[in-house]
Amino acid sequence: MSQGKPAISHPSNRLIASVLCLTGVVMLADAVPAIAQASTVAKSPAVRISNSPSEISQTEITPSNRIVNRSMATFWPAAQKILESQAQWFDRAEVALSTPDPLVNQILSTKLLIQLRSMDLFVQRYYRNPRGLCQSQRSSRLLGAAVGFDAAQTETYCAIYKLSRDLTPLRSRLTQRSSLFNRRWSSTALPLFSTQSRQMPLTVTTVEQFNLTSRIASQTPSQVFIYPQMVGIQRMKQLQANYRPEVAPAIAPPTDLIKQVNQGRDQLVKIQAGLPISTQSLAAKSIQLFRPKRQSISKFAVRTTEADVYQTFLAQPNTGIARVYPVSAFVVDRNRLNPANVPMPFGLRVEAGQFLLSGEALNYGFITQLGDISLDQMNAAHQLPELFKTYSPPNVLAEIQNHQRRFLVGKDTPLSSEIPAQLKQTYVMRLVQYQLPEVVTTGRPLQPGERGQLKSLLAHQGQDRLIAFRPVTQRRDGSYTVLWKVLETKAAPQIRDLENYISASLKTRTRY
Repeated sequence: MSQGKPAISHPSNRLIASVLCLTGVVMLADAVPAIAQASTVAKSPAVRISNSPSEISQTEITPSNRIVNRSMATFWPAAQKILESQAQWFDRAEVALSTPDPLVNQILSTKLLIQLRSMDLFVQRYYRNPRGLCQSQRSSRLLGAAVGFDAAQTETYCAIYKLSRDLTPLRSRLTQRSSLFNRRWSSTALPLFSTQSRQMPLTVTTVEQFNLTSRIASQTPSQVFIYPQMVGIQRMKQLQANYRPEVAPAIAPPTDLIKQVNQGRDQLVKIQAGLPISTQSLAAKSIQLFRPKRQSISKFAVRTTEADVYQTFLAQPNTGIARVYPVSAFVVDRNRLNPANVPMPFGLRVEAGQFLLSGEALNYGFITQLGDISLDQMNAAHQLPELFKTYSPPNVLAEIQNHQRRFLVGKDTPLSSEIPAQLKQTYVMRLVQYQLPEVVTTGRPLQPGERGQLKSLLAHQGQDRLIAFRPVTQRRDGSYTVLWKVLETKAAPQIRDLENYISASLKTRTRY
């Protein structure tokens, strides 16, 4: 090629130049519709470029960001399904975070991943730019109306989006927590084959995977630390034979994760409160059909966030907060009458939407509803039915059982032991409780040395109190969180004929 001849005259260069020209024409043809569409959007009076950050930007109302599914009839059922599954995850997390079982923690992490994916699909289904829609209250109102949302739908949409963003960091924390258990319970290596160790020196040693379905003992007898005996101090006597104190877990429950789960649960309750009445009624019916798990009913503790809300009330004397569970929560096996489940810390239950005073042993009473009255205004001098102030418990065992049956069935009494359960209503109950001695409840024969201690053996306790309570929240398992206040503590009732029942049992045994 000569120095003065243009480079494009070469055949190969001419071919390259023609290809580049053809490519430029094709690219220009593809760009013309996009340029025309951008100019049309810029000239449209409905869309303008915002000059302040608080206003909606031009890129937020593009056709690609609009609603994918324009049928708003599916919005509320889909939102309710998301919230129901999220509430179940919170119930599972409350139990899983308190146990070192690796399988339970791995399932919890996997369930969270599935739930976050479902929430993301819900958000992207109805609008593809949730960040622009929910960045401020002004943008939510204006942009929500532009895409077809009403005020309630916009608020629920943004609340679900914010909840998903708040729960996303928990995924890495749960994965890290699961890795701690896997690292702690890593298994030993299996021996190699006789030929493999010689012929394959670079082969990775096969390891035995830990079986997640089996449990590992937290402590063996060889791991028990024996403290040295102090000089001049005798060793404490053991309570029972072969007694060993329970060792606290090496990996304690994460308090920060539990706090985040409680905050997310409270956020979920606020979202459910904004759902339409028709959707809330479906959720309320499903609560009655839900049977609590045995792991979830083993704790009667109230959430820390609930107790913090009522700190001012709980600072008053003779007040407290408790949880009231449905009757089905205390039935371990429906084919057995005894033993029952754990005893109730509060003498009240829920059955078929009714508050029911516990009728176990010799516990009974009657209850009435006063309406929407603050517990701060309640005292012993409040206007109540006459029976609450004039009733006197009997002191004979047969009469006590008769009164218990009458109030339980509501026969020949103006008040009964059950009443419809409603939130934000104040109730008053007269609760009479007896704690019978062990020699009467078991029916065992007296030993020869116990006949002179009959008075101490028959010692028992009784309580007669006038209590006001107010249910403030209801959980998915059907339980209620109630605030209570003791209005009056009356004289402790006593049973005067317990000795007759012991004598009768002795006479019956002497016949045989």
